[in-house]
Formats: sequence, C-alpha cells, structure tokens
Amino acid sequence: MENTMSLQLYRALSQLGRSIHRTGHGMAHDCAAAHTMHHGQYDALSLIGQEDGASQQDLAEKMDIRPSSMTELLGKLEQADRIVRRKDENDQRVMRVFITEQGKEDIQQIQSVFSNFTTALFDGLTEEEQAQFLTLIQKVNMNIKEKMDTEELSDHHCGHHGHHGHHDIHGLHGRHGHHGCHDLHGHGLPHLHDTRVGKK
Repeated sequence: MENTMSLQLYRALSQLGRSIHRTGHGMAHDCAAAHTMHHGQYDALSLIGQEDGASQQDLAEKMDIRPSSMTELLGKLEQADRIVRRKDENDQRVMRVFITEQGKEDIQQIQSVFSNFTTALFDGLTEEEQAQFLTLIQKVNMNIKEKMDTEELSDHHCGHHGHHGHHDIHGLHGRHGHHGCHDLHGHGLPHLHDTRVGKK
C-alpha cells in the first residue's frame, strides 16, 4: 500500500524547494554582487576569503573540481577584480590566490542579503520549531545518504531517463544533465558553507 504520509511529505518538500528557488532568485536581483556571480564563483571566493594565499591546486582539491575548471573559475573572479593570483616566492611553479578588497565587499554584500533572506524565510517559526525542523531535515538527509550508499535510491530506480523531470532535495542549480531538478537550495543566492571572510 502506498505510504500516503511519505508522499505528502515529499510533495511538501518539493513545493518548499520551488518556493525557496523563486524567492531567492528574486532577492538576488537586489544584490549586484549576487546577480553577477554564480554559486561556484561565490563558493570559491568564500573559500579564498577563509584561506587567503592558498595555492590554486589546494583550492581545486578542497572544492573537488578539476584544475582546468579551477583555472577558468579563478580567471573570471580575477577579471572582476575579486581576487589576484601571484606566483609563490619560494616556488615559481605554485600559484597563490588572494582575495581583494572588492572581493571582500562582494562577499559581505551577498552575506547581508542572504542573512535577510533566511531570517524572513523562517520568521514564522519559533527558535524551538526551527531547531526541530533542522533536526528532522538532517535526519532525512542522513537517511538519503545511507540509502544512496546502499544503492536503494540509485539512478536505476528512476527508470534510466537521464533524470529528466526528476525532483530531489540536493541542489536547485540543476547539475549538468539533470534537467528539471527541484530541491531545497536557493538558486538565486549562492551557498554559504561558511560566512567568515578573511579568516583562516
């Protein structure tokens, strides 16, 4: 028998994801920095702000992307005067990456918009309700991870359709090839894994 409650929860989460997507995208237009920087660039800039002077190779490893992709990403940030790259004084083969004042200002602007966004998003819940909601979401995420690890929710259960029209709760950005994905991350505003700037 179909688990009606599970289906209702799934639909509610999908609707929540779409609402966050629309609201976040709209708020991003009020922030020039967010409007001109996609989430990958923001993630890199935020990481550089935390680890100013890190090598380009280390940044690529921590972001788990190819060196060539990192080079392209940093090139766009440098073109926008958000970072500078300099060769290591002791090893000319190593390229060091530093955040600029413009980069710091852009991060702070985005963080301010994102803070207002998240506050407005959950201001209908008490602190206790927010804590309970967070606990439940974390349990769902852990369950999904465990199921994925055991392949119970692997791709073949979706019928080999290339994920077209697939709904999940991972990233509204819609990874390459995942057309029509809906989830619980805001597309208009970048991820804020750590909001510290200029701290190591």
